[in-house]
Amino acid sequence: MGRKLLKEEQATFLLKYGGEDDISAYGLGTSLRDLSVILEELAKFYNNEAFLKFKITSLSPGCVTIDFLVAAGTSLVDIVNFFGAPNLTLAWNCVKSLIETFKILKEEAASENGSVNVNDNQFNLNNSGTLNLFVGSNPELRRSAINFCAMAENEGREDILIQAGEEEVFLSKDDLTRISGLKSEEGEKTELENVTTPLTIVSPVFQGKKKWTFYYNDKMIQATISDSAFLDGVQNGKFSFNGETKLEVKMQIEIIKGSDGKPIKDKTKYNVLEVLNQTDFLVGNNSKQQTLF
Repeated sequence: MGRKLLKEEQATFLLKYGGEDDISAYGLGTSLRDLSVILEELAKFYNNEAFLKFKITSLSPGCVTIDFLVAAGTSLVDIVNFFGAPNLTLAWNCVKSLIETFKILKEEAASENGSVNVNDNQFNLNNSGTLNLFVGSNPELRRSAINFCAMAENEGREDILIQAGEEEVFLSKDDLTRISGLKSEEGEKTELENVTTPLTIVSPVFQGKKKWTFYYNDKMIQATISDSAFLDGVQNGKFSFNGETKLEVKMQIEIIKGSDGKPIKDKTKYNVLEVLNQTDFLVGNNSKQQTLF
């Protein structure tokens, strides 16, 4: 057996968010974590000795450029030729397969029966590695890819573009919603819970239908608001909020549980059905504001 050396390779890809230019630190951090998990699973699939490193090289409004670095042990006698693609490095194979994974998810989510029948030519794959890994037994990769889309959908993103050279995948708002609703694993179940609860406003939305950010049960959440009367009042400037304003609401919580019966991280959805104390926040009405803190 030939001696081993550590060979470092690099591939750069672009992550571009449609919609508002600002990116929340929580949303970006969670998204990068999910991408890191996907790339780690892909790297292990190609070479189980791979070591990974992420580096953000550019951050501009709504756009992140990422350098993905992989160091892997290779043989001096025989440099591994990945799946008949001699011109592709390990890092580039991983990034290309990342893009292909989301293409497959997009196709699956758009299909009527919730499954997808794909072949190498459909996605211009140079190898069947991504398809075998994705359709095979790797729930971690699938779960992270779905969670990535769920976070973007929760953040109210209009679309997402992942691009590396001439390779790219574009996920529209509808794509993100559909992919978010896919099952991460067999035995996944959805439970609905209705609660009446206070929510502390962290980040209100004064125009549009982007999700609001609240504190709920000592954690930060993002919630859709379905109370049209309240939203009309917000957009027409009828309400006044401050950094500690609490809304008393009726809220529906959609909890996605895995086969182990535990909630799947980042897939829980919150929908405010009704804001009960709207009159407390009318401009010029501060009579009850102090009792809410």
